[in-house]
Amino acid sequence: TYAMSQGWDPLPVYGITPDGVCSCKNGQQCKSPGKHPIQMKWQDEGRLTKQDAYDHFALSGRPMNIGLRTGKRSSFWALDIDPKSGGDESLLALEAQYGKMPVTRVHRTGSNGRHFLFCLPADFEVTNSRGRLPRGIDVRGNGGFIVAPGSVTPVGAYRTEAAEKIVPAPD
Repeated sequence: TYAMSQGWDPLPVYGITPDGVCSCKNGQQCKSPGKHPIQMKWQDEGRLTKQDAYDHFALSGRPMNIGLRTGKRSSFWALDIDPKSGGDESLLALEAQYGKMPVTRVHRTGSNGRHFLFCLPADFEVTNSRGRLPRGIDVRGNGGFIVAPGSVTPVGAYRTEAAEKIVPAPD
């Protein structure tokens, strides 16, 4: 309910069983364990009510994670830094050229990556981007989602690294 109290739009995501396997029907064969929504057409689903959230997360009978829809659904977008793909180095190079990242809310991913959360700009639409930015950096905007703190994947737990106010992105 914290996400809902912030105006964010959470969605149920498959979790990880005690033996480290995705709780979806693909189990050990899952290509994205603990990181994909349980609803097939999650982009079209309405906002969860508190009762929906309780039904999904408390009564489902299986491990669940939490996703946060990005873009207009939650009024923020996420800059996704993936260290195993060179994101830390790419971010350092961008900061050397343009200055440090502003102080904003940051979530640490299970693989030790980071999600920097930023307010949606008024002058353009933020969509999802993969492979168009420097190596290891992606964007999650309209039509996207991120896995939220409190979730667990086979590589680790998601947590809040900086519980700051979400601010606009740097130019």
